[in-house]
Amino acid sequence: MKIFSVELLLFVSSAAATGPVPVTRSGLAGINGFTFYDPFCAHGCFRSFAGFTLPCSAIVSPGGHTTADTTAHNLAECRATNIPYLSSIAWCIHLYCPEDVRASTIERFWETEITGDINIIPVWSYGETIANITQPPTKVAKGKDTVLNMTMITTYDDWEAAQVTLRYFFRETILESYYGMLRRIKPWLSRSIAGSYHDQPLPLLLGNVPTVGQSLYIAVVIILNIVFLAIGYKTSWPNQPNQWYVNRYQELMAYFMWRTGVLAFCNMPVLFLFSTLVLYNNTGSYSTSLTTQWWIWGCVATVAAVIIVLTSVLILRQRAYELFLVTHIVMAVICVVGCWYHVYIGYENTFGYETWLYATIAVWFFDRTARVLRILKTGFRRSKVTDIGSNIVRVDIPSVRWTVPSRCAFVYFPTLSPLRPWENHPFSLVPTTMLTRNKYNDQSDLQTSDETKGHPVTASSKAAVNSKTYTNSGVTLFIRKSAGITRFLATQEDLITMLEGPYPTNPTRSILQSDRLLLIGGGIGITGLLPFLWCHRNVKLFHSVKTADQCLVDSLRPCLDELNEKEIFIGCRLDINSLLRDEANVGWSKIAVVVCGPAGMCDDVRAAVSRIGIEKAGVCSFELEVDAFAW
Repeated sequence: MKIFSVELLLFVSSAAATGPVPVTRSGLAGINGFTFYDPFCAHGCFRSFAGFTLPCSAIVSPGGHTTADTTAHNLAECRATNIPYLSSIAWCIHLYCPEDVRASTIERFWETEITGDINIIPVWSYGETIANITQPPTKVAKGKDTVLNMTMITTYDDWEAAQVTLRYFFRETILESYYGMLRRIKPWLSRSIAGSYHDQPLPLLLGNVPTVGQSLYIAVVIILNIVFLAIGYKTSWPNQPNQWYVNRYQELMAYFMWRTGVLAFCNMPVLFLFSTLVLYNNTGSYSTSLTTQWWIWGCVATVAAVIIVLTSVLILRQRAYELFLVTHIVMAVICVVGCWYHVYIGYENTFGYETWLYATIAVWFFDRTARVLRILKTGFRRSKVTDIGSNIVRVDIPSVRWTVPSRCAFVYFPTLSPLRPWENHPFSLVPTTMLTRNKYNDQSDLQTSDETKGHPVTASSKAAVNSKTYTNSGVTLFIRKSAGITRFLATQEDLITMLEGPYPTNPTRSILQSDRLLLIGGGIGITGLLPFLWCHRNVKLFHSVKTADQCLVDSLRPCLDELNEKEIFIGCRLDINSLLRDEANVGWSKIAVVVCGPAGMCDDVRAAVSRIGIEKAGVCSFELEVDAFAW
């Protein structure tokens, strides 16, 4: 026969008193009114007394070994029959619980929580316990060594500390529940609202389709602007005449005009920050105001804003990017100047409208200044250009040590086009050290591995890897020559290059905190993935290239050969859905997916991640980062 000591009971009792969640309730806190501390005042009393020793000096164990379940069961039986314990908590509830707490709520708590075991009910109900207290207790229960052998009270401060602790803990638990539910809808937010179109433009280059999350954000902004424009008007008509307006309609339209202008000015700093503009609305008497200077400048600003919107269509950005860029900058300057003279001439700085223009100009000036300073910080570099074949060139820029993943830089080649030295393009950065073989230069034994798939497959790695001598220090770009300034790139040893950056393309914290990292690249998009190889211990690379672009795989051999898990497809496409589903079925809790490639591939990956994420909700979660070759 085994004897439980009072110290063991005290330990279990203290654990029950300080543990955050009781065992008798389950569910998501805060959802549909669910709470496991109902009412808080009663739980505060329970926590105030549950840690004291009860006069159960010896309890007989039914088995040969003491277990936590057995100890908790015996403690619950002791509590159920211990009158001082029951009466002390009952009097605390009677003393501190407010009158609006229902008796039925207290009785439910009493039956399910007071003993610590929902299957063991106390010998007296709460009402019976209160009825059997003949006179109010006066002795205060204090100290860890206190034995609860009579009805005692707890101080208000101790009770308040207990129930406040539970309230704040429960508040945090509610937030955890809601945040957990939000994670369940995350795969839905990354889906496109129109099939798989997002990075890939709509047919006929009509534009790009936002994701569900982006659509909600756009809708909120639009709704807020409409609400701010539509509510809160008050006119003097028809109750009293107005010296400025002959009827209520004119007065109301004037107020609407002023509010629209002010709201447009308020939006300008943020719009310039995000490089977007909205249209301006002007109402009033056209015939009487057209000849005034403030009206003319207002029209100039409006026309400039309209031109910016009309010249921002996708087809113009893709077919005539330089025209789009110049038009955008010139019209933005004209718009700001027009707004300035509109408020300066019309209101003479009396209403504070110019404050919003100061903020707009400050944002623009800071952006342009910061870009120039970034270029000056890096300075002029002499880069080495190598034509590796298939219209792809390798550009090595020495003495630039940028190794953080998910970064890009805007690259200037001023001598390639002297008439347009400002022209620049963003490129992904690869540390040159990743492309340098450490131990040997002989590539004769490095034929295509089993991981290289597709038809045809002839990926011998002799070509181009070490045919040139490259510096270990710096960054490397792989550029596919196109119709812009990059078409002038050719093999040379001393090309003047300027770098602006590096700029983050996407946040990487949640990506790098995943259990498994999948890198999916298409063509030259692999250059945006390589820096991730140094930042995660459990990574796998999937890469597909056209047969004509095999020279790119050969150039990357020094890096690829050191990677344990990789699948390279030459001459065929990746089965995105299958590879993601296979990884999800392995059992990873959190999988991060980084895709860099053509817009169509990125949209396929986005759709597959969303679909599988919904199917595996609660089992496997996905983090997605997309870096598409799209405008």
